[in-house]
Amino acid sequence: MKTKENFKTARNRNNKVALYIRANEVDGVARQLFRAISFANKHGIELSTSRIYADICSGNHFPRPAFDRMLREKGEKRYKTVLITDTTRLARNPEALLMANLQLVMSGLTLKVAD
Repeated sequence: MKTKENFKTARNRNNKVALYIRANEVDGVARQLFRAISFANKHGIELSTSRIYADICSGNHFPRPAFDRMLREKGEKRYKTVLITDTTRLARNPEALLMANLQLVMSGLTLKVAD
């Protein structure tokens, strides 16, 4: 319930949401996209194709071109929240997850996991 309220508040303030997807294969990207769209529809979130970023790589692989582009474009595309379908999509090991989350925080972005 709290998630729904947070997103409704964010939507009412014109807070745009970016979607980040990381998968090892194209099929994984499609599955995550479907899950994220379902979550967004359920919570009244509008996802724009211009704010969907996808990397096809290992969970331990850095740098990630789409992730880095998402951080650079946040001001131009005016989003404050990054939606992911699972924390393992951001990184597979605790150190990489901490580093990716730190990059988001230092960029002024909030991370939201679709549940």
